[in-house]
Amino acid sequence: QAQAVAQLRHGSDLPAFAHALRHLADLDASARDPRADAEYDEALALYRSLDDAPELDLADAVRGKAAHAERLGRLDQARVLWLKAEARERLSRLGA
Repeated sequence: QAQAVAQLRHGSDLPAFAHALRHLADLDASARDPRADAEYDEALALYRSLDDAPELDLADAVRGKAAHAERLGRLDQARVLWLKAEARERLSRLGA
């Protein structure tokens, strides 16, 4: 996954880059790797910069960051992120 991220970083396909970066963050978070925080932040910034980013992709990135924060014991941060992820999912189901 790191190799895919490296290749996509210098390309023009920002949605694919954001998606690959989120998956790398998920892998690093599962290993409690501190790089996951920056990877989630970068993926979220990319998703937010796209006019047509799917809300569920953005919600998945928020959810991943929330789970990572929870695993690391940052419970206040995790609570806020879980609420944001849930809100994004519900809005997406409503077509908003």
